[in-house]
Amino acid sequence: MSIDVSYYSFSPLRADEQWKNFVGDVTTLRKRRFGIDNDQIESKDYEAKVKEVMADLGGRVAAARGVIYDYFDKKGYIIPWVEWSKTSGTDKYGNPCEWSDEEKMEYLESFGCVYPRGADIGDKSTTFLTLDKDSPEWEAYEEALEKYEHAEYEYGNPEKGKIILNPRQMALKDGVDISYLEYENAYDEGQLIHDLKNLDLYYGSVGDNGFECGGDEAYFVEGVSRAAGLRLEDGDEPGKNVPAKKEWIRLFSEMNEEILKNASQEITDLTGWDIEDESRFGLVLFLKSIKPLIKDLRDNEDAVFVRKYGGDIVVDPIAAEKILMDRARKHLEQFKGSISPVL
Repeated sequence: MSIDVSYYSFSPLRADEQWKNFVGDVTTLRKRRFGIDNDQIESKDYEAKVKEVMADLGGRVAAARGVIYDYFDKKGYIIPWVEWSKTSGTDKYGNPCEWSDEEKMEYLESFGCVYPRGADIGDKSTTFLTLDKDSPEWEAYEEALEKYEHAEYEYGNPEKGKIILNPRQMALKDGVDISYLEYENAYDEGQLIHDLKNLDLYYGSVGDNGFECGGDEAYFVEGVSRAAGLRLEDGDEPGKNVPAKKEWIRLFSEMNEEILKNASQEITDLTGWDIEDESRFGLVLFLKSIKPLIKDLRDNEDAVFVRKYGGDIVVDPIAAEKILMDRARKHLEQFKGSISPVL
């Protein structure tokens, strides 16, 4: 059984900067959901607006793609026979080759190898560079492309109506579970608090890069905590104890081969897994996935560590749950009556 586990570095100050968009964005999502057309725009204007939005998103894809092109170009490496700035070229036999930008990126995704200009790629001694799919540059490209393709689907589907979502609203729609605020038509304070907490986390957090197997997370936490001597904070339920902010920061500042080796052994003792192929390999992936948010915890004094398990409303540790609950009740009072009937 797969269990969803998410980690966050939550900054209240960062979240506060985004709440100014709350009423307008959620109102727009509700209008789109329920087909409200009081400010429906004419077809010609709608098409112009879609064109504008798609041009903006397309520009972001091109910019992200250009960063990757420039990196290889400056090193003197290209995909087979075609320059980054061109869409056509010739192979070593003089045969024409055509590579659109989309085809170039598909090639990089599938094969990842680029070669020196003029090199014989059939010669086994020819050097080559390989695309790093874990690099921030490639991740930025994939994120931009995903947003563009999603917009293509959204605006090309007549059932979606003609309410235009800006990129921020589209990201909100896809990035956080606020189904009560978006879909319901009857007041429920429990569901409202759930959505306000989720939205606060979305607004103020840097998250993990996704655990491959959330059900194994407890083994990784326990193993590395034992090996590094981390102090655990109480969670809301037994078995949900986690290191607090300063302990995570200490772990990453002190991490070395001895800790990694000892943690892998601890995990094997807990699970019976192979120490190298499963325990160590899984632990390294786990630590790699949370590295960005640990850096954010270190760099932001007000940030707190948050763990969300299995879709639960309650998060760990208890101190983080109290912060989010207090803020959810504050936002309930602050925005009461602004999105009727759900708030």
